[in-house]
Amino acid sequence: MDPFLRKLGIKTPNKKGDIVPPGHILMAERLRGMPIAQLLAAVSSVTLSQELNSCGIDFCPDGGTAVIYFSQESLPHWEEQKEKILKLRKAYPVRGIIIADRLPSIQVHYSRLQQLVVGDLSMELIPVLDCSEVPLILTSLRDEDGSHNQFVPKSPRRDVSQHIRALCQIPKLGEKKAQLLINKFGSISSIGSASFEELSKVVGTQPANSIIEFFS
Repeated sequence: MDPFLRKLGIKTPNKKGDIVPPGHILMAERLRGMPIAQLLAAVSSVTLSQELNSCGIDFCPDGGTAVIYFSQESLPHWEEQKEKILKLRKAYPVRGIIIADRLPSIQVHYSRLQQLVVGDLSMELIPVLDCSEVPLILTSLRDEDGSHNQFVPKSPRRDVSQHIRALCQIPKLGEKKAQLLINKFGSISSIGSASFEELSKVVGTQPANSIIEFFS
């Protein structure tokens, strides 16, 4: 069995084996009939999984990536959502990605989510306006360079650590500068609490401003 799926407690997501079929996106059965499911089916082949229901995962775009989506309606239910995220984070070496609606009306909830996902857990957080943007993100993950998809030949590009991936979500901050920050401060939490002066000495003024804004 695929170690990623075994770690999440998923036994048989499809009849042909324990991995996401090539060109497909694995989706939790509970999402059947919902608008996000209909939007995804319009752009990708979808394999439904009852097993994903029990582990709180919404989508698996490949055999090593798990995605949870929080809508503006679900985001305020903090304790329930926090439990899902922590369970996903423990499923190492899974690449866990959180997609969440980011609107002015729920900014306080999004900021709390951002602190947990990026600041505390070094996971990836992708903001969207609503569920209509989610299918494009999922298909991009399905089709990316293959570092997590065993059906796609791996490129020579080196693996990027989870900390670096999380930091690269910050505007004006690429892998090289993200690595410099990790070397200097040791953790994303320390980077988030660093002063503008401390950050600018490492990555320059514009990236420092972006970091301050991101964690504010």
